[in-house]
Amino acid sequence: MQRIIPVVPGTGVTLGIGGAPGLGTAGSAWDVAFSNDTLQTFMFEADGGNEILHIMDRVLGSILTEFGAPGLQAGQFTFLHSVVLDSKGNLYTGETINGRRVQKFTHIACNNGNGQGNGNGNCS
Repeated sequence: MQRIIPVVPGTGVTLGIGGAPGLGTAGSAWDVAFSNDTLQTFMFEADGGNEILHIMDRVLGSILTEFGAPGLQAGQFTFLHSVVLDSKGNLYTGETINGRRVQKFTHIACNNGNGQGNGNGNCS
């Protein structure tokens, strides 16, 4: 099945460092990766137009949560371009142009405070 999932309709041009005019890089869907569970429950979408990483429900296409902002500090993005997960669920993002870096976001398994979680988001 194929379908179009609008991420952030109307996304404009990403500005460069200090608000300098961007490169005409409009759009909010730059790259996508899927969670490692057998159902691929989540999509991780690199939104280079807004410098945000969206975590989306794969089936519904809705944004569940997001993080990031324009900038050069840890957890911020400058020309967010790619996203990938490793076998342990760690998330890596790649930035281009003025960003020129890779950031790693370490997967922390849900453990309900007592080590009982299964790492799949289920803390029961």
